[in-house]
Parts: sequence; structure tokens; C-alpha cells
Amino acid sequence: MIKAISPSSQKIAEKLVILNERTTGIITRIYNIKKTVVQSINAIKQDIIKALSLYYNTFVDLMDLKDHITELLTIIDACQLHLNIVLLGAINSLAAVYVRRNLTADKWRAGQILSLVTASNQLLAVAQTDTMPCEYLSLETMNRWIICKIVCRYNKRVAELKEFVATAVQHSVLPEMLFYMVELRELLLRYRSVVQRYHVQYLAGFDALALNELLQSIASIPQESSVIFSDFCQAIAELNVEDLENDSVAYNFQGLRLDWYRLQRIHIEEKGLSLCNLFLDEIAKETRNVVSTAYEQHRLLSEELLPKTCAKLIANAINKENRKKSGFMTLEKKGFKRSLSPQHGYPGDESYRRSREDMTLIDKLHFALTELCFAIDYYPQIVVWEHTFAPREYLTQHIEARFNKTVVAMAMYDKDTQEIAKPSELLNSIRTYMDVLQTLENYVQIDVVFGSTITSELCALAEILGAYGMKFLSERLMWHVAGQISELKKLVLQNRESLRAMRTNFDRPDRMRELFRHLTVTDGNKKHLDAVDNLLQRVTIVGEIVCFRDLLRQGLNELVSERVPFLVNCMEDFKRTTCSGDKLDMLPVSEMFSAAGIKCIVDSDLMMRLMTTTTFVVC
Repeated sequence: MIKAISPSSQKIAEKLVILNERTTGIITRIYNIKKTVVQSINAIKQDIIKALSLYYNTFVDLMDLKDHITELLTIIDACQLHLNIVLLGAINSLAAVYVRRNLTADKWRAGQILSLVTASNQLLAVAQTDTMPCEYLSLETMNRWIICKIVCRYNKRVAELKEFVATAVQHSVLPEMLFYMVELRELLLRYRSVVQRYHVQYLAGFDALALNELLQSIASIPQESSVIFSDFCQAIAELNVEDLENDSVAYNFQGLRLDWYRLQRIHIEEKGLSLCNLFLDEIAKETRNVVSTAYEQHRLLSEELLPKTCAKLIANAINKENRKKSGFMTLEKKGFKRSLSPQHGYPGDESYRRSREDMTLIDKLHFALTELCFAIDYYPQIVVWEHTFAPREYLTQHIEARFNKTVVAMAMYDKDTQEIAKPSELLNSIRTYMDVLQTLENYVQIDVVFGSTITSELCALAEILGAYGMKFLSERLMWHVAGQISELKKLVLQNRESLRAMRTNFDRPDRMRELFRHLTVTDGNKKHLDAVDNLLQRVTIVGEIVCFRDLLRQGLNELVSERVPFLVNCMEDFKRTTCSGDKLDMLPVSEMFSAAGIKCIVDSDLMMRLMTTTTFVVC
């Protein structure tokens, strides 16, 4: 089976450049040979035969060049490449414009372009063409492009070109053409009013009506654009030929130009804002993808230290030690030296570098992350059309969205087997991801993990509320905790019989599954939620409230330690000396500790709230 030829792997462009240079050199050498051998061949036949030996290498190179050119042309034909190595891209772009703008006089007469009598009913019809009626590229620029392409690398013909220029200037056609151009200019200046009257009538009689009909046919136009278009139509329709008779009145279309600029501003503003938003969104996505890829690599490295991976290494080491004791694997005693480099496959082997030039995948990812973060952090704000863009906020939003999806994926939940990852593996993955996120703080000035945000805000809250306000807030939180505990007590009382039966039948799976179904009961027309889910939900609420109360105490403790550090030190010393006593006797002391934000064994606020709750009974 013949393998297809890939054009990208043949390096056709490089071969063309090399063969072009070799062709120029060989042609030069052949030209020199031709100049030296200009006499009659028969007269100096023997001398020519002797001289040909000197140019043997030249003909050998010529044959070698022929073979290479034939091979390259065969490859180009096999790859079905169509090359255009004659014209530049700029010249190709003039194909549709240059011909129309460089017509000869005969073609103008044949097309009756200058005739006002032929097809007079179509004088007011707009020409429908693929190109704009007025090109911004002058004919002189087009000619300069073509001439520069022709005379490029022809510096040897400078004298010949100068002779051509002198001949063209001395010819009688050029002065005659200049005379006709000056005459046409004078005619236009003389009959300026006629040309102006024609254009004014054309604008008022055709363009205004056509623009108005076109606007009415368009369904949805923004209000601001509609107002500008209406001003266009009104300004053009108000043009009057009678004003031309008064020489003092000069038509000034500056207002139309300004409205046209305003109309373009709307489109440019929308495009500018959308492009800026698209660019920032793309660069933030690219940074997020690099972070995710770096996390995958670091996760694979961290998994090498988990027990499931290290067990194989430990087993191999034990087997190796046993074989050494039994007399095998004694290569070191026979003179073999141990390599200084770490053995392949051990954790940490990736940190061993033989050369600084060898970059691993993690090195490339961190290098790309550095460049992307530098681009994001270069400007804290980007102002576009009175709109402010914050590149860091784009990065933060994408990182947060990807973090939620990544944490869910870390659990590795399988719907078929109803299995999830081990807690140790999940914790290891989360720590690895947080380590990768914390590296962003080295490149971008953002608090990725929000390390000090909660504490600083709660310190400010504690300073505003004061000690009594924080105590009142803690009591209110414990009131909610006591309410959740009361609901838990009701839930236990409702399922007392089922729980007692489950306690005595824990070793019977069938009986346990049957009792578990009884935990969700229906009372009348009201259907209760699953008792297990209800229990977990209320316990989660209690945990969140207690955790928030601990954060409040931490903020209060930092504030009090800053204001009265000596008093806080005395209270901590007193706590260390009284912790060995009875917990119930520490209730009055723990109230003092709570007021200062110091954590104690006995939670005085929660205990007082539970003691005052009439529905709470110690079971």
C-alpha cells in the first residue's frame, strides 16, 4: 500500500529557496564558460578538450541540480500543490480594481461611457458593482506596486531604465497628454455650477427617496441609529437648486459627515466592547485550562505518595532485601558501581535534572502560566468606550466556576456501582488543587484562597459591635442551634421504635433495610421527608452555625489581643491553670473567656441556652 505524501513534511518552501540560489550560481558559472569559449571550435578543438576538464565539476553540479529539480517538481505534482510564485498578494488584490480604473480610450468609446445620449434613462440609476465606486487606493500606488515588482532585483538595468525615462519624456505624446489634463481641469472649473447642479438634483431627487425606502424596509433599527438616518434623509431632501444662484451660499456637508461618524461610533463601540470582552474571556479560559492541566500533573505526582502506590514500592524493597539475604543479586560485590542518579519510578524522580535545557511538562505549564498571568496582571483596569474591564475578575470567575466542577469530579462518583473516592484520596486531591491555586498568587495580585478576607472582615464587625454586641450575636446563634437540637429530638421521638429495633438488629442486613424504609412515613395527607436526610441537613446547619460562631470569636480575640494584650495573656494563663478542674465548675469562667474570644472546653452560651430550653431533656 502506497503511503500518502504529506506536503508539510517535505519542506517544499525551503527546497525551492535552496534550488533557486543554486540555479543562480550555476547559471552564472555557465555564463562565464560561454564568454571564455567564443572562438571557433574547430580551430582550437584540442584546447577546448583540455579546457573542458576544468569545468567538469560545473557540469556535474548541473546534472545534480537537474535531478533535484525533477524530484521536487514530482513531489509538488504528487501533493497537488498549485503555486503562484509570480505575483504578490498585493498585486493579486488589484485584479478586480486595476482593470476598471485603467481602461483605454478605445474601451471607453466602445462602452459609451462618456456619452450622455446613449441610455439616457439610466443616468439616475446607481451602478451595482462588487467593488466600491470610489477606491481609497490611488492609481499611482497601484502602478508603483507593479513597477516595483517588475524592477525588483534588477539593479543592473538602472542605466537602461534611465534611458527609457529620458526617451519617454522627450516623446511628444507626454506633453500632449499633460496639456489635455490641464484643459480638462479648466473645463471642470468653468462649468463647476453645472456639475454641482447635477449632483444636488441627484441627491435630492434619488438618494433621499432611495434611503427613505430602504430604512422603511428594514425591520429592526436601534433608536439612536434611526434618529441619525432620519437626519440624513431630511438634510439631503432639503437641498435646493435655487440656492446655487446665490453665490454667497456654499453647500457644507459637515453635519452629514459628523452624523456619519456618530453612526460609525455606535458600531465601533459595540465591536470594541465585544472584542475586549471576548479577548479577556479567552485569555482567562486559557489560564484556567493551564491551571487544570497543571493540577492533573501535580495530582499524578502526589498520588505516588499514597498508600496504594507506595505499597508496591515497599513490597519490591522487601523482596529485594530477602533476595539479598538468600545470596542473590550480589552484583555490587563483583565490582559493579551503583549509579548516582535516582532509580526510575520512585516518587521525586521528576526533580532530578541532568540538564537545565530539558524542560518537563510541568516546567512548560508553569512557564505558560507565568506568561498568561503577566498579561492579565499587566493592567489592573482596561477602559474601552467609558467601560472599565477588570482582567483579574475574569480570571477569578473562571477559576471559581472550574473549582466547583473539579471538586465534584474529585469525588469520582460512579452511578452504576454507587461508589466514591476514599476520603484520603479526596483530601489529597483538594490539597494539590489548592497548592496549584496558591501559585497564582505569585503571579497575579489576587487573593485566590481568600486567606485573610474572612478574618479581617469579622475583626471589623467585632470592632463595630463591641463586646456586648458580639455576646448578643453569639446568643442569637446559639438560640438557632437549640432550635435545631429540639427538632432533632422530635425526629428521634417519632422514630423511637425503629431506632431501638435497628440497635438490636444491626447484624441482620435484611432486617436493617426493612427498618430503614420505615424511617420515611406518611401521616395523613402530609408526607414527611426522609428522616436520614432531615437529620443530616439539621446537623449540617448546626455545624455551619457553630463554625461561624468560632470565626466570630477568632475575630474578637484578634481585636482584644491588639487592644489589651496584657489582659489577654493573663486570661490565657488563668485558663491553663484551671483546665484540669470539673467542667461544670468552669461555666462561670468560660463566660469570661467567651467575652474575650478565647476558646474553652465548655461552651457557656450553648450550655445556658440548652439549660433554659424547656423542650430539651437529657436522654
